[in-house]
This record gives sequence, structure tokens and C-alpha cells, in this order.
Amino acid sequence: MAEVPGLGRRRSALFGGQVLALVVLLITTGGATGTAKKSAATKRRSALTTKKSGGPANAPSTTAAADTDIYQGGLRDGWVDYGWSSKRDIGPSVATVDFGNWQGWLLDRNSRPVAASSLVLRYRTASELGSFLLVGLTGVGQADVGAERAVPATAIGPDGFRTITLAVKDLAPSGQFFQLRLRPSRQLPVGTLVEFASISLKSAQDVSSISTKSSPSVAAGTKIETAGKATITIDCQSPKRKPIDSRIYGIGFSGAGYLTADASQLGATINRWGGNTTSRYNWKLGNAWNTALDYYWRNVSIADGTSNALDTFFAKNQAAGRLSAVTVPLLGWVAKDESSYSFPVAKFGKQQSTDPQNADIGNGRAADGKKLAPPDPKVTSVATTADDVGQWVGASLKGRTNMYFLDNELELWNDTHRDVHPQATTYDEVLDLG
Repeated sequence: MAEVPGLGRRRSALFGGQVLALVVLLITTGGATGTAKKSAATKRRSALTTKKSGGPANAPSTTAAADTDIYQGGLRDGWVDYGWSSKRDIGPSVATVDFGNWQGWLLDRNSRPVAASSLVLRYRTASELGSFLLVGLTGVGQADVGAERAVPATAIGPDGFRTITLAVKDLAPSGQFFQLRLRPSRQLPVGTLVEFASISLKSAQDVSSISTKSSPSVAAGTKIETAGKATITIDCQSPKRKPIDSRIYGIGFSGAGYLTADASQLGATINRWGGNTTSRYNWKLGNAWNTALDYYWRNVSIADGTSNALDTFFAKNQAAGRLSAVTVPLLGWVAKDESSYSFPVAKFGKQQSTDPQNADIGNGRAADGKKLAPPDPKVTSVATTADDVGQWVGASLKGRTNMYFLDNELELWNDTHRDVHPQATTYDEVLDLG
């Protein structure tokens, strides 16, 4: 089995055109001429590390606290749309997002945190859904990752929108965050549209650094100057060019709709069975895996409900005329059933967050946000070996799989799958698996 590049999260783009011209500003460093006085060198060093305002380059900004918008007629204040819903219309009056089939919306401030007292959402749906919306924040503290809250179905206002206010510290104990996640708490039909009139923050304050990079270390007396401009020409029609391997245009774990040759769709050439859950896929049961850190450490039935989800995956790809890439689990533990979970409240006590579908299923963190010690892996899982996987590949995957991935994000096992693999992955461990 060969190691292959990841296909799931990154997409390639082919740029047309005859010639692209890039203008590059070159920076050169040269020694200072003559004997620089100490005061002059000090001024030059200071100029490298100090903004015009006089503050150090890496000091937090200190904007005054004020109410501000994340979305209001458009995304504001540096927020970027990284949602995974197939329909996200970020319009000038409302933002419309399809929450069907576990789709959702993710907004990110590119790791630039903001502090706020409250998060306020104004939204509406075409039909009555009750309490269906989960809200999560990613913050800057160790206890700021993974917590989510179910949004209650508040009264509908005169304009048809519901308004919900959440305390930021209930989701990010530090009170600071840079990412907002909105997703359904249960599976909804495709085409379940949610309209957001606004997403705003109360008493917000920008606490991001002015610069995320450290200032360069420059010796006293060093002269910094620009060396002018250089033009680089790229000829996209050169006879020396080589065709791009069609397999680069792949996507991760997508339904047949994205694999069609219809020009209105992506027309992907290969589909990957992958992601965190595939590390815990039980190929003998055929339809069971564990959601791990992504969703309350639960063993669940795979969404399509077939007796063998991987067989269905292959069939859909074949019907669309596309190749299949498969992640084989090497973690050492796979789901033993479709119902067990790692951190029951009945055993571990009150936790930071619980599954909206079952109040006994905790997120593995105590009420104060500290990680709980993992249970015995056998609570949710059965042990497997590399030899077990090899036999499965030889008996069931050979001839149907065009690419193999040797598990998923091995360096994160002690976080994503800490309920069964709490220790950090080592080089020796990975080599032994091969």
C-alpha cells in the first residue's frame, strides 16, 4: 500500500490564459556602510518592530468594546465563510444556508480572536423545526474547543425571525474566539433552508495581535533596503508543459450528486472514503464507526443505513464512472457496535456539553472544561491489528480500490481519538504499523 497525497480537503484549480505575469518585490539585506552610531542602529531596529502608532508589532490591539456584527447584509470585520453546506447564499438581506443531511455553516476570522459578552442570532425557517440548531465556538484557551450548545426554539418575532442570545463564556470559557460553527442537532431533509438576518456580538473587542509573525531578528547596523522589481513570466501554452493527472481532481466522502459529469456539478474524478470516523470503521459489521472528538465519541450507524456502507460507496462511485480512494484503519480500535459511547454522564458526572439527542452522552470534558480521563477502550471498541487490516484488504478491497490511505491524521490520534489512544503517536509506532 503506497502513501498518496490527500484528496479530501484541498481542491486544485486549473488557471487558463496565455501568459501570467507576476511582479515580485525583492528584499535584500546588506551590511551597513561606515561606522553606524549606536543611536542610528537603535532607530533602525525600532522601525522594524514598531507600528506608526508607537506600539510594539506583536502587542494585542486595544479597540474599545462595542456591539458589532459578524453578518449583517454581508460578512463583516474580517469574518470568512468556510461552511460545508452545498447551498450558502450570503445575500445582502439574509444569509441562506441548507442544513439538510448534516450540512452547516462555519465562519472563521482567520485565527484573529475577538472577545465578547454575548452572541446574538436572528434566524427563521420555512417550517417549524423546534430545537434543531447547535452553536459552537473555537477559542484561544485549552477549554475553548469542542463545546456546543443547542439553541432553544424561542418565540417568533413580528418579522418572522427568532432571536437567541448566548453567553460567549458558556461556549468559550476564555471569552475569546475566532471561529463560529452552526449545524443541525439531528439529520434534516436536504433543502431545509435556514435564513439568518444577522449574527452579532455584544460588547465585542478585537484582541488579535497586530501581526501573527515575530519581528525579524536584525543585527545592529544592518541596512534594509528594497532592490526594485522583477517580472516573472509564465507561459501556460508552452510545448514543454505536461498534462495534470486527472486523479488530482478528487473530493472527500461526497455523495453521488457531486460525482456526476453534469457541468453544473464538480465532475470530480475520484472520491475518498476518509475522515476521522473511518479510523474507527468496523468492516466486519459493515455499517458502524465512532464519531470520536467530532461528535461526542459515539458509535453510530453510518447515515445511509445499508448493511455495508463501504459497498454502497463503491457502487455509487462505479455508477458515476469515478475512482475510489479508501482510508484503511490502523488506529488499533474500531467500533464494536452502533450504540456505545465513551463518556456517559451517569459514570463521569456532569460535563461541559451533552448530546442534544441523549443527555447521558457527554463530550469528555468536566463542567469546568478539563479533559476527563479516558475509559477502557473496550467500552466502545474492539482491538484490531495491521494483519487484520491486511487480510481485509486482500479479501474485500483488492480490485475495487484505486488508492489507499493509511489511516487519517495519525499525529492527532491522541486528541481526535483520545478515548482509545490517549498517548501521543510515535515514529516507532507508525513504522511498526507499516
